[in-house]
Amino acid sequence: MYLNDIATTFFERFEGTGSMDDLLHAITFEEKALEFMTPSNSPDTRAMILINLGNGWHARFEMTGSVDDLNRAIETKKEAVQLTSVDHPRWATILSNWGNALQTRFETTGSMDDLDLAIDTNEEVVSSTPPDYPDRAGILIHLGNALQIRFERTGSSYDLNRAIEITEEVIQLTPVDHPSGPGILCNAGNVLQLRFERTGSMDDLNLAIDRNQQAVQSTPPGHPGLGMCLTNLGNAFHLRFHRTGSLDDLDRAIKTQEQAIHSTSLHHHNRAVRLTNLGRALRSRFETIGSMADLDRVIEITDQAVQSTPVDHPFRAQIFCDSGNALQLRFMRTGSMEDLESSIARYEQGANFETAEPSARLKAAQNCADLLISHRMLKRAKGILETAVELLPQLSPRVLKRTDAQFNISPFANITARAVSLSLEDMDDPWKSLQLLELGRGILANLQLEVRSDISVLGAKHPELARQFQELRDQIDFTSGTFESGVIENQSDSTSNLSTLISNRQRLVKQFDDLLARIRCLDGFENFLKGPSETELRSLAEGGAVVVFNVSDIRSDAFLITIDGIRIVNLPLLTPDTIKSDANLFVEAIYGQGANRHNARRQIDSVLKRLWDSGVNAILSELGFTEVPSCGQPWPRVWWVGSGLLNILPIHAAGYHDSNPRQTVLDRVISSYAYTVKSLSYAREKAAKAARGSPTDKAIIIAMPTTPEQEPLEFVEEEVRRLKSLFADASIVMEDMMNPTRQKALSSLPQYSVVHFTCHGESKEDPSMSCLLLDDWQHAPLTVADLTSLNIEFAKFAFLSACHSSAGRNFRLLDESINLSSAIQLAGFPSVVGTLWEVEEHIASEVAEEVYAKMLQGVSGLNIERSAESLHEAVRALRERTSRGFVKTLPLRWAAYIHIGI
Repeated sequence: MYLNDIATTFFERFEGTGSMDDLLHAITFEEKALEFMTPSNSPDTRAMILINLGNGWHARFEMTGSVDDLNRAIETKKEAVQLTSVDHPRWATILSNWGNALQTRFETTGSMDDLDLAIDTNEEVVSSTPPDYPDRAGILIHLGNALQIRFERTGSSYDLNRAIEITEEVIQLTPVDHPSGPGILCNAGNVLQLRFERTGSMDDLNLAIDRNQQAVQSTPPGHPGLGMCLTNLGNAFHLRFHRTGSLDDLDRAIKTQEQAIHSTSLHHHNRAVRLTNLGRALRSRFETIGSMADLDRVIEITDQAVQSTPVDHPFRAQIFCDSGNALQLRFMRTGSMEDLESSIARYEQGANFETAEPSARLKAAQNCADLLISHRMLKRAKGILETAVELLPQLSPRVLKRTDAQFNISPFANITARAVSLSLEDMDDPWKSLQLLELGRGILANLQLEVRSDISVLGAKHPELARQFQELRDQIDFTSGTFESGVIENQSDSTSNLSTLISNRQRLVKQFDDLLARIRCLDGFENFLKGPSETELRSLAEGGAVVVFNVSDIRSDAFLITIDGIRIVNLPLLTPDTIKSDANLFVEAIYGQGANRHNARRQIDSVLKRLWDSGVNAILSELGFTEVPSCGQPWPRVWWVGSGLLNILPIHAAGYHDSNPRQTVLDRVISSYAYTVKSLSYAREKAAKAARGSPTDKAIIIAMPTTPEQEPLEFVEEEVRRLKSLFADASIVMEDMMNPTRQKALSSLPQYSVVHFTCHGESKEDPSMSCLLLDDWQHAPLTVADLTSLNIEFAKFAFLSACHSSAGRNFRLLDESINLSSAIQLAGFPSVVGTLWEVEEHIASEVAEEVYAKMLQGVSGLNIERSAESLHEAVRALRERTSRGFVKTLPLRWAAYIHIGI
């Protein structure tokens, strides 16, 4: 023990001085103490020495960046954990120390297994120690840091908010003059700053600056933690500059980052991060005032950061991206082709850096592609963008809530369309290009389709794997509702229980992903649940053609999928600029106010004509649909799959409705929509399953004639009465639920195969929060996320007679097709009627009655297969009724209705 005492003295001196000599002496004496251990020494004594030695190796890693030192620290601390009994007074601290080392290795290698284990370990420590535990603050610090890091990697808002709660608790537990005080304040400032970046709350940012300033002021010069406090403060000043434009904040950011680097040793493992932070602040000053000296210094600093980072460190991707950006800026100023090529090379290095986090690689790929495409280096851009599309699904792992996954995906909205355009430009096989398009579109829905799609083929060949797969996906599905809402009802410690739920879900998701990867290694199952094969695509087209648009600044095309195969129609007139202009007109007409809205409404007819001329007419001509079908002749069917802003426009209503004869989609084909080809395949599966095993069909109308703080819907009660009267002689029973709460509606939906909503609906900027307004909507709206969490086994048909049920307002997420109609389809309904914008109440009632009447004609029940045809006939009739006299056409009155699915 004497040797251990000497080591402890050196450790204490090192903590005050940061001297490497003191640290090396401490490690040496701990190693000698371990050598002189005898069998008579207790396991507790050996564990204490091991944990001290592990801390020494960990500290040396912090100064040198040697991964060997870090691995030694982890193994040494793990042995200490194994030797320590659960009831030992220091068990919690020892376990927390091991978790902290695992977290550090994640920061170095990028292994999520290390980070998840670190969090689980620290969660166990926190939950097993009483509130008055002496080192509770230290334990909470480790957990808060790990949660913060996982947020930075995955974007989980739960992790971020919990980290903030923990740091605030730590501040309350820590005396003002405690040696750890500066570090605690620094951590608190950092997590608040991260929340500002997610939410834009200036209160968070200003408090972050206050916390960081307190941390810097209370840290003595030469202290090992000063560099971290300074760089966090500099980052906060930089963020405030971006919000306010204050050059004073920017200059303070640069000065503070310079101080941070001066306080950081040449071999410190965070030196590259701090150099990068300084480079970003200098780049902002160059972009603001144009000083080439600042830009040249940025390039020099990023080169230093590259040199000071281990070749396999995950952070290198971000450094490469920053370096590429600086070189690109200098090329734009000087025209130096050397800078251009160096910039592209740096971006490529970042995009191809396999151990880096996906978002960093995607940012590098996006910047690289912009540069390559602008200089017509299309072959090179193609490879980069194909890599990027393959990375996109990694931004939305199953462990994330939908809102977090949406946030992650939204900055990369145009990557997939550009990649597909370059594939077509390079004359790739159309099937290969379509596969690429399906991989990068509808990513969030695809994750859910993997959990819910048919696995009968797997069951036939590998029944045990199918059983395991079914069990895991059922467990994941079961937790989805609580996970998305973040609310555990009737629990005394909701935070603890939610943490357990999230931890368990992460475990299940990892098992599921591992099993999915294992299945895809089997012969014949390489594309298991990845979407329909080319043969399956042709079978999908037996009921009609599937048209998949792809629009980008490179070229625009439509994939035409028929029973004969896949072919491409190039659409040079369907440009992003034209679509953007027309989409803005539609948005203004639907959501705008005053004169602009009135003018936009008058121009809608011209938008529909441009849509026809720029592509839709050519597509229908290629398919052979050039005339109105003769009386008695069956109408052809087309499924439309949009692209980006094209999803806002009513393709089914395109054309010249005032011509004679009419040249329109509505007068050539029956239109339906699908969000992706895979979603259409899923709808077919669900319909077939419901037809095979459905019990007696039951229908329900969920109606809101009056809604708190909303205009009353005067025709709702009449709509309910008429629909129930229609169903009176049918074999299917229709019930009604008047003015229900969210929970009542959610719990009732699984009992019905047909559901009809007649109520107010709202489309939100956050598409997962778009909602139907029921009785308690002010505090519990029925949202997209709620509907998506359902999995109704024998669902058949849903009619959303509510405004904006198929609309999306977040332009960066349009390819994800997140709206109420897509949500109800994911809940299990293969056939859905929805609306793209607000509809007049009496018209909504008329259309609903006509659709159901046609579906009930000639059958004892409800003919779901006639849903698209019935809507088509109802909308054509509505167009005739609203196009009389001096007004030839009013598309905003009749074109809102769309059919989704089979």
